[in-house]
Amino acid sequence: MVSTQRETVPDPRSRFGFQPGTNRSLVRWPDLVLYLQDVARGSDRVKFEQIGTASGGHPFVLLTISSPQNLENLEELKEIQRNLVDPRGKADDDLERLIARGRAIVLLTCSIHSTEVGSTQ
Repeated sequence: MVSTQRETVPDPRSRFGFQPGTNRSLVRWPDLVLYLQDVARGSDRVKFEQIGTASGGHPFVLLTISSPQNLENLEELKEIQRNLVDPRGKADDDLERLIARGRAIVLLTCSIHSTEVGSTQ
């Protein structure tokens, strides 16, 4: 287990009985969702959100992983990104200020097709 400033992040091997990625071993989606919620509760660097419902009524989830400071200012950082998406009509000074205050954003998607059963693991 890894100690964080909140609690403790559970080790996936101890939770599931195997290391995720092991051949012929998959975690059921509901169990994985519960684990991701526990990770978010145990870490000040992870935010868990259910952003919709996927096929079969399963939760469609988003994890935001960043520094505690960035997570605290997430709405401001999202607004900066919205302003930078289309810079037309914005003054160069404003754009430079937004770039200086913004953060690099990376989106990773997993299991976007129902046949991709192990990509989250």
